[in-house]
Amino acid sequence: MGAFTWTGSFATGVLKSHALSKELRYAAVAEFEIAQFCRAEPGFGRKMGDTITITKIKNIAVPTSATLSEHEDIPIDTMSIGTTGITVSALGRGVEYTSLADELSFFDLKTPIQKKLRDQLAQVNDNLAATAFKSGYVGAVPTSATAITWDTGDNTFATVATNNITVAHCGVIRDYMKDTLFVPAYEKSNFIGLGSTKLIRGIKNDPDTQAWRQ
Repeated sequence: MGAFTWTGSFATGVLKSHALSKELRYAAVAEFEIAQFCRAEPGFGRKMGDTITITKIKNIAVPTSATLSEHEDIPIDTMSIGTTGITVSALGRGVEYTSLADELSFFDLKTPIQKKLRDQLAQVNDNLAATAFKSGYVGAVPTSATAITWDTGDNTFATVATNNITVAHCGVIRDYMKDTLFVPAYEKSNFIGLGSTKLIRGIKNDPDTQAWRQ
């Protein structure tokens, strides 16, 4: 059937039919993947102030030799303690609408507004978690298909990546975390890696990954 257009000699008014769909559509949102890997601080909650101080016992330096000779005093080492504070902040946003808008609207306004506010809150929490995870002191920067340059800083790294991450890089990073940084495993002996879509694409396109999946 061919297209048609309503025409008429009306000075004002609308002659076309304006049918309204009975189904609400929602704009797509990003997946919320990061906040789930955050852990609550044990024992900290309501009525405990706005800041919690986390205390960390630093490692004692390992001596070249701990062997004692007869009649020799036991060497005394020093131990350092570090602290950092985490401050609680309130999160909140709202959507303003009038009772008249609610009365005259074909759709119920409260339900879609609450849904999109929940989506917004989830995205905010994910962004906060992502910012914290990226604020590390050690960075692994891929400079070739297999090589990594280790960069250190306070969320500021001088080295620029010149290659997407590969399976070989993941192995180097895992080994470095295990035998140099002594990073605790997330679960049993496994580590968790969070990456952007482009970063993970380098791993998925790696022949080693394709062979493993086969």
